[in-house]
Amino acid sequence: MAVETSIIIRTKNEARNIEKVLSMLRAQTYQNFEIIVVDSGSRDDTIERTKKFGATILQIPPEDFSYPYALNYGIGRSSATTYICILSAHSIPISTRWLECGIRDFRAHEKVAGVYGNVRALPDGTFWD
Repeated sequence: MAVETSIIIRTKNEARNIEKVLSMLRAQTYQNFEIIVVDSGSRDDTIERTKKFGATILQIPPEDFSYPYALNYGIGRSSATTYICILSAHSIPISTRWLECGIRDFRAHEKVAGVYGNVRALPDGTFWD
């Protein structure tokens, strides 16, 4: 079966949070997706914890990292046929219907080019989270 959606997550030393995010993704009601984690030099357990969730792990050298490059690197290696979802490794989707609701908005309105889904920033997050 073709994968309709790729979820791209950038990481670096996110062992503290990555399992919470990946657990919520695996609990989603919409399941036609792959998870691609683009890691830029984690020195903690991020990679090991990510492997438990069946995500594709791509590694880039830390010196090559920029937010756009990491995303483009992951997107370029995704197998999604229709949708790309970008998620921070420290922002947890707010419900098990988070992805389903976002996909529904694309399907309902042909002129929609992007949607934003609320996430729960973790206590150590920044204002931008």
